[in-house]
Amino acid sequence: MLVGFFAGQMTLADTMVSSVGVDCVATGSDWALDARVPIELIDNFDSSLTTTNGSVLTCLRPTEITPGTDIFSLKRTAGQATVKNGAYSAGVTAANETQWYLRLKNFGDEKSWHYIGADENFDSVDISAGNRIDYWEFHVRLFYIRNFSTDTGDKIPTLCVERLAGNRMITECLVEGIEDMQIELGIDTDADGVPDQFKSKPDAAEMATAVVARVYLLVRGIHELSGYTNRKIYRLGQKSVGAKNDGFVRRVVSTTVQLRNAVLQPL
Repeated sequence: MLVGFFAGQMTLADTMVSSVGVDCVATGSDWALDARVPIELIDNFDSSLTTTNGSVLTCLRPTEITPGTDIFSLKRTAGQATVKNGAYSAGVTAANETQWYLRLKNFGDEKSWHYIGADENFDSVDISAGNRIDYWEFHVRLFYIRNFSTDTGDKIPTLCVERLAGNRMITECLVEGIEDMQIELGIDTDADGVPDQFKSKPDAAEMATAVVARVYLLVRGIHELSGYTNRKIYRLGQKSVGAKNDGFVRRVVSTTVQLRNAVLQPL
């Protein structure tokens, strides 16, 4: 997982934050293009949309989120530059329209945000081989479980994402039947790149030393199965989900991913 990858730069703390048209937090907070906190987490949502790091995610509607599920966001650049040292990468001939880019000059000595609107392209002066200018696509994703799919009446739990698309955050739903999502972060306490403990509710300082994420999903059938009663108890990492006693078949799927660009903390 390329979370926290910012074009090979160790930090974007000195990069001036820019505003997008419709952000995910209150006006003036400039959350989407603030890369100082590459991952954010809300553990077992109840009613508050305040993350561990203190961001209030106003782009989400509390009434649409399944209670007790986790909310997780990540920010990163693409794994490959669109423009490198003034030249397009292989197979690229122009900028992607309505896309935010991280612009680097002189190998990262100067960093800035650059938005390409509709029918626009990179400045022609930047596209000249050997001029020490790079452009990297920037991506923001905020994952959560919505308590419906296409309309509130269908009651189909669905994995959705708020993502930066053009100059605004938009909603895109990915998979129906995802009833719960739990995230556990592997915390590195001795800066060797290996997790020493896993926490479902790390504090802000521990979030900064996370090197691995365990992701658990509880998958539910779209329709109830006639004659079937589900009395099973499910484990999603440290969370236990009690028997629903309904007609839906469920399964737990999980994966562990390395946060490949976590910056090791000094001893």
